[in-house]
Amino acid sequence: HFVELIAPGYAPIVVTTLTRDLVTAHLRRQTLAGLS
Repeated sequence: HFVELIAPGYAPIVVTTLTRDLVTAHLRRQTLAGLS
């Protein structure tokens, strides 16, 4: 249902945002692991 609410034009923005969030979370985890 979530995807249905997204207009085609917004899809790339959503994908980019989700990807950036995943990368940020991954980098944050690596940084925390490196500090500990």
